[in-house]
Amino acid sequence: MVFNGTEATICDAQGDFLMSSNGTWIANANNDTMMNGSSLAPSYLTSSWPYGIPLGCGAIFLPYPDDTMKYILFHKSRLGQFGIDPAMIYSTTIDLSLDGGLGGVISKNDSILADTLSWGITACKHANGRDWWVVCMKDGNPQSFTYLLTPNGIDTMFIQHFNVPTNTYSNVSQLMFSQDGSKFLYCSPVNQSQSGTLIISDFDRCTGLFSNFNSVLLSPNSHFWD
Repeated sequence: MVFNGTEATICDAQGDFLMSSNGTWIANANNDTMMNGSSLAPSYLTSSWPYGIPLGCGAIFLPYPDDTMKYILFHKSRLGQFGIDPAMIYSTTIDLSLDGGLGGVISKNDSILADTLSWGITACKHANGRDWWVVCMKDGNPQSFTYLLTPNGIDTMFIQHFNVPTNTYSNVSQLMFSQDGSKFLYCSPVNQSQSGTLIISDFDRCTGLFSNFNSVLLSPNSHFWD
């Protein structure tokens, strides 16, 4: 599998490779196309980049809560012809009990969100130790879209505005949680030649809410990639 920006990989609890995706298809543990794992996120972008979508941090695999055989891939793409900022989030569900344990896609390209979105998608485990908070950001405006993944699927979504002074045009950094999930950060550049802003906040793993926002001005040479 070739990765041009989007890369998602997941292993089992023993560290054995299960599957990966570059945003256009899913590979199984044999590095072959997973059953029904082709043709992700049909769009101008995926047809123009068949070997991998050029969107950094644009996909993430998560184990389905309370189901050891099911996994879900959250992945991004863009519908239009111009630019590469993502505008769509999809979910694709995998059942590893299929195809002799190599897995198969049972639900593909389910539309989650259409908006002007920045790069990156991340997740943090809920304080209950079972569910997952999934977070992405709006482009050019510090605002989060937060989803809760439970055994019933995606059953919660809410929007939160970040109260930080910043004039941004996009985010090209990873969205990051601290190891204990108590802190969240991402970088928003002003433009490709000016200083950007590192935004840091607290995160409540029970409610999924961000608080205590802080911003740190970065130099033009330090804000593009982490």
